[in-house]
Amino acid sequence: LGLGKNFPGPDHGEPGSFVQNDTTFVPWGEKEGLINGRVYAFSEGRDGALWFGTARGLSRWKPGVSAHRVPHAGEGAWTHWTLAQGLHTGRVFTLAIDSTQRLWFGDPSSVGVGVGYIDQKDSIHYITVADGLINDYIWDLSVDSKGRLWVATGDGLCCYAGGRWSTFDRQSGLAHSVLWPVLPLDREVCVGTQGGGVAILDVDASRTPEPRIQLDVPRMEGKNILLRWQAFSYWGELDPTEIMTRYRLQDGDWSAWTRMHEQTLVDLGPGDYTYRVQARGLFGNYLADGAAGSFFVPLPMYLRPGFLIPTGILSLAFVALGVVHLVRKRNHDIALRKSEAKFRTVTEMTSSAIFIFKDFNLLFVNSGAENLTGFRQSELLRMSYLDLIHPDDHALLRREELSPAGAVPVPRRYEVRIITQGGRERWVDCSSGWIQFQGDAVRLATAFDITERKQAEGKLRSLASELSLTEERERRRMATYLHDVIGQTLALSKMKIRSLEKTGLAPVYQHSLEAIRDLIDQSITDTQTLTFELCPPILYELSFEAAIEWLTERMESQHGLAIEFHDDRHPKKLSEEVKVLLFHAVREVLVNIIKHAEASHAAVQLSHLDGSMQIEITDDGKGFDTARKTGSSVSGGGFGLFNIRERLAYLGGHLEIKSQAGEGTRVTITSPLQIGEA
Repeated sequence: LGLGKNFPGPDHGEPGSFVQNDTTFVPWGEKEGLINGRVYAFSEGRDGALWFGTARGLSRWKPGVSAHRVPHAGEGAWTHWTLAQGLHTGRVFTLAIDSTQRLWFGDPSSVGVGVGYIDQKDSIHYITVADGLINDYIWDLSVDSKGRLWVATGDGLCCYAGGRWSTFDRQSGLAHSVLWPVLPLDREVCVGTQGGGVAILDVDASRTPEPRIQLDVPRMEGKNILLRWQAFSYWGELDPTEIMTRYRLQDGDWSAWTRMHEQTLVDLGPGDYTYRVQARGLFGNYLADGAAGSFFVPLPMYLRPGFLIPTGILSLAFVALGVVHLVRKRNHDIALRKSEAKFRTVTEMTSSAIFIFKDFNLLFVNSGAENLTGFRQSELLRMSYLDLIHPDDHALLRREELSPAGAVPVPRRYEVRIITQGGRERWVDCSSGWIQFQGDAVRLATAFDITERKQAEGKLRSLASELSLTEERERRRMATYLHDVIGQTLALSKMKIRSLEKTGLAPVYQHSLEAIRDLIDQSITDTQTLTFELCPPILYELSFEAAIEWLTERMESQHGLAIEFHDDRHPKKLSEEVKVLLFHAVREVLVNIIKHAEASHAAVQLSHLDGSMQIEITDDGKGFDTARKTGSSVSGGGFGLFNIRERLAYLGGHLEIKSQAGEGTRVTITSPLQIGEA
């Protein structure tokens, strides 16, 4: 029994626990042997051992031979487990002892280390998601009358019995998967949820037969073996594609549970192999034996007896073919030289610049290249292709041009800047690919001058930025008018109505006045809402950090999305233009999360990083595959963010989105701080 005050930290002399001796309580604190005075959990074994989960680790007291009926701290042996003895987190929040007298412990800290246990040799072991646990954040442990261990986690309920894990989550009917207290009864298990009431599991109803497994015939592809299998739930309660499976080869380790029902084994040596597949049901149950299969990897062809004699015959044939090849190669070289002569004629007639190079050393240029760069052909052939490219674009050029020969069947297209003979910068649109030139694989690049187009794009960005600023000024003017004029007028009208109500008018007029007052109240509310939508006043009344924190709190209260806000507390000077832009960017990202991400949690982090303001917004939603997205859908997230991204680029900042299907999304917004300093 733990008694004491609630202190802000575990190092303030907290009392520990108390042992009842008839009508009195005997304190057991750090002085009596506990490792720490803040005790979260307690459990007693059949051998009389007392276990304590504390803020600094795990303590166990075992009674001595001459111990009294009532435990006495000085008559037993203490054992402690901390980070130094193998704990993955310093705090132990919950304890339970199963029917084999094994102690289980866990903690819901942000580290997420799974459930641990102490073996007979007092060694620490952990079981995590990789071993079948549904979640690594442990809130409560309890053992039922049949010796089964029940584990309440941050994403569902687990049961450990007979060396197997069963899982119960949203897929198996749990409405709220964030759990805390668990109470196993005879035929039911009650769990408390965070915000969703109490959930009751019917243990008998959860006993379903294990899924059936069907193994396909293994396919051999060179040195690789493709294993495929299918799994079917007994009653059809799970779609076959949703059933979790795992495999192991020979007597090796089991793979992780996954919904992938195939595996490619690479570089296997010759011989006989066996493999085994297990499938997990709706509640995590599976057959220990699973389904077994086998396959045979034959010897390489060159080691087979029937290979040597045919090889000798083929060698003689190759000699004869070699003579034929030399004759054909000579004819081919003649035809190739004629083809290259035609090629030179064609390249001189085109208006685009053409460069042929190998390892960036120029081998051929046409007259269009001379007109574009200002260098003569003889000068260009003594230069590297990189000598023509602006230094800031070298990394882009190397990335685009260093792909291996034949790796990319379609031309690569990119835009870079070149430096002409007069030192001027020109933008060019390049397309490049692999060709055969003079009997060798080389790169051919064509370039068109797009300098005027780039200048026009810059002007368009500037006009777009000015248009956005004008729009923001109009929003602020309209918001001010709504607040100062219409809002004040409505408030004054409400006051007049209240004055009339106090004059003692007839009831019929009183009802009409009440209706008018309600309409005015609704108009005031609508005016305030519209004012905040047009231009939130808090953005100009408080600092940018406070405005963002207010925005996260408002979005959380309106939409129920849990949003964390973090600020590194470093000063961040921003101009009014940038503050408004970044505020709208954060709001746009949060709106997208609420509409599309199906997330339960999001976070906003403000940081001062190398002279820039960095805003990082993350969520735990469904995410998306960026490889399947193109254009503004990836770089901007929609028209709103696309517009913000263009304005950020104009101001020297950028917006980046990273996401993977099933792993949430991370949006990073960066803006230079110098913009706001004058």
